[in-house]
Amino acid sequence: MASEANNAADVGVSHHIPPHFHPSLRCPLHVVPSPCLLSKQVTYPARRGRRCSSGLMGRKRVVLCGVSYLQTTYKLKGSINDVQRMKYLLVEKLEFPSEQSDGEGDELDGFDEVLCPLDHATEGLLVDDEINETIVRPLPHGAKLHAIVDASNSGTVLDLPLICRMKSKGFYEWEDQTYQTPRPIYKGTRGGLAVCFSACDDDQSAARTPAFTGKMAGALTFSFTQPVHNEPVLTYGRLLNAMHSSFRKNNQSNQGPLLTSSARFDVYSKKFIL
Repeated sequence: MASEANNAADVGVSHHIPPHFHPSLRCPLHVVPSPCLLSKQVTYPARRGRRCSSGLMGRKRVVLCGVSYLQTTYKLKGSINDVQRMKYLLVEKLEFPSEQSDGEGDELDGFDEVLCPLDHATEGLLVDDEINETIVRPLPHGAKLHAIVDASNSGTVLDLPLICRMKSKGFYEWEDQTYQTPRPIYKGTRGGLAVCFSACDDDQSAARTPAFTGKMAGALTFSFTQPVHNEPVLTYGRLLNAMHSSFRKNNQSNQGPLLTSSARFDVYSKKFIL
């Protein structure tokens, strides 16, 4: 997604998981890049007077994933609707280019989180350790990554070290998991910032419901896109509170959106910019 930096590389991910069908994992199978709606890298002139030293805005990279698992016994409804909703937000509201081509003892709870590819039965799972090593740790200074993961058991799916725990009356605190695990491993970046909005904590399930629009949709995807679309200026704290409010309003109190990060920041002063 968009970046405040010239060389930022942001990724948006939206998906669901099928039911628990891997007996050896408590936190089962999440999501996967599907062959459709995979964006290409773009570089284009700055708009509305926003220009950096090179004369170009940073490169914008977006990956949207909606896996429905058709022709299986665990097929999902609403995942493609989530991708379409997210694409509309990015293209129509945030002015992203519309060209999209088709195409180890370190867990506090003792369980890894995984993404479940469509071919997981034959090719295996994508473990959070691998995801962190591949797209989080290489982030250089000046780069920023956003991930939006609408999946069950997805709280720490990027293995980011800090969890933003919202308290009553808008208060919050950063919970650092780095030194609470049996075998601490560095899960940060090379200076960049990685942020993830996930549908729920590691021990919760993500809802797919028609309660929001009458069509089947993920609770996280809807509650994320609405405030971003409607409010021109948002902080991370305002966005997270709006998402929690949307969950409660639509009777999704059995789960709560979670914000994790590679670094601490003041969620009420830092602007949310894609």
